[in-house]
Amino acid sequence: MFGEAGLSCGLQAEEWCRNRSATANYAVDASAGTCSCNVDQQYFMANPEAQRMLLFHGYEVDVTGGTNPRLVRGSSASGTHAQGTMPGDMKVTQGHLVTRIQTPNGEPCKVGGRSDWSEADARAGIGGELSEWLACAGVNLDTEPQSITPAAAFPPHLRTMGLTLQLRLDYRNSRRLASLL
Repeated sequence: MFGEAGLSCGLQAEEWCRNRSATANYAVDASAGTCSCNVDQQYFMANPEAQRMLLFHGYEVDVTGGTNPRLVRGSSASGTHAQGTMPGDMKVTQGHLVTRIQTPNGEPCKVGGRSDWSEADARAGIGGELSEWLACAGVNLDTEPQSITPAAAFPPHLRTMGLTLQLRLDYRNSRRLASLL
């Protein structure tokens, strides 16, 4: 952006401005005797694949199926779990929650150097570079969108189109349910 006044404003200034960019906006305020040139420059972020993405997750489940609400709660970053009735007493116990990262086909997939994250590993978040998370989904930013969803008017790559990364969380209990009742 620049701003000028008086004799500096004119055809040469307007031409200079318009040659900066197709989005340049040259404006004159005749009453004030000033002119300005605004250029909006858009750019892509450098190396978005290297950006770190962190996941924190938790659960709450009624282990009685609603007949006598008894809840169990936990999170990916805590080695303890809470059990009890709502809104009554919640007893804190030691627990063991492992977060396993898998491909859509169920194969282990490493993010941040591991596919299985214990609570201790996940205390600061389950994290890795965006490229690792995308690799677990079977794509990268240079993937052609038509290879995922056929359509006529897609940009050539996910990098220029943008994307949404959806994670599916599937909680399973390896302990017997009866021990929680």
